[in-house]
Amino acid sequence: MRARELALAVAAALLAAVAAEVLVRLLGVGPQVGLVYREWFEPSGNPRLRYALRPGAADGAHRISAAGHRGDDVPEAPPEGSFRIAAIGDSVTFGFEVRREEAWPQQLAALLAGSAAPGAPRFEVLNFGVTGYDVHQVAERARVLALRYSPHLLVYGYVLNDPQDWSFEGEAIASIAAHDAPPAPLRWLARLRIYQLARALFGPRHYRHAPDGTLVREDGTPIALVANDPGFEAALARGEVDYFRALHREAAPRLRSGFQALARAAGEVPVLVAIFPIFPEESPYPLRDVHREVAAEAGRAGFHVVDLLPVYEAAAARFGERRHVGNLLHPNAFGYRVAAHALLFAALAQGLLPEGAVETDRLERGANAALARIAREHVRRPARSE
Repeated sequence: MRARELALAVAAALLAAVAAEVLVRLLGVGPQVGLVYREWFEPSGNPRLRYALRPGAADGAHRISAAGHRGDDVPEAPPEGSFRIAAIGDSVTFGFEVRREEAWPQQLAALLAGSAAPGAPRFEVLNFGVTGYDVHQVAERARVLALRYSPHLLVYGYVLNDPQDWSFEGEAIASIAAHDAPPAPLRWLARLRIYQLARALFGPRHYRHAPDGTLVREDGTPIALVANDPGFEAALARGEVDYFRALHREAAPRLRSGFQALARAAGEVPVLVAIFPIFPEESPYPLRDVHREVAAEAGRAGFHVVDLLPVYEAAAARFGERRHVGNLLHPNAFGYRVAAHALLFAALAQGLLPEGAVETDRLERGANAALARIAREHVRRPARSE
């Protein structure tokens, strides 16, 4: 009798645990950075990368490719008669918090496919973006992975926090790997969201906020961002846009060396740097000077440049001020559509696509005709003249 009661109790506990796991996943609650680490990322043996996307990780209805990029498995050699674009960057290129098909690389691929002229090459856009990467990690990711796929064009989705030498993802991975991994016999627990939620609620903390608001480890050691950094977390929480100006002032050498590393890696492959704005509440946009600085630095590295700010401003005037905004750093799905249209017209304007391969009038007659016209009219405005 006692054995039967024990078996029933164990079965009830297992059912309760399964139900809790399902509920946590459905509601999306829990420690998001820890879950991203467990499910999307893994430590990298490359010290410059530090971490990378986990091959085979769940990505909505899809999986991260076997090579570790957001997309389907494809051969490294481009198919004959194709034109391959490699998208590189951080979470804005990856498409954090939107479905794979809503990220700008996939939307750009769809636009190219829908507007290709008869006899044009078959366009491919591969998404090598990784959440949290800085400019040096982007350059290294291009060198060791994206360029293995022999792209005809590299497009770097540059975001205004890219000069950082720090990320929430990198810090979380280092912290979890060092302090929060379960014992080897229980490693399977790391895949359970209910376990991660319990660790977040009741487990030890490995960082805290100092009285001045900066992040420090439990022993008081500062978590360095860049010299005199006012704090990225505070910038995100309170929309302190001056952080991004200070970052580009203090970390200008990192930006320059990162662009130089990317130029060395790319060699003869052309690079288009697309400067994404951030999306603060205040108006007028306060960081035009920073965009000019980035555009100038990219030009010195030999890159093509497009500043997406004029296109986003025109789209906001046409569709609504916050229609394209996900959060301070990220567009939403519609915002990525804006970027995809702008990038297509920028690549055409700068001679980066095969001549005659795209029929843009088809875009201006389609479902997004107004957006296509905005991109065509505003993308040619030189970034450094704002």
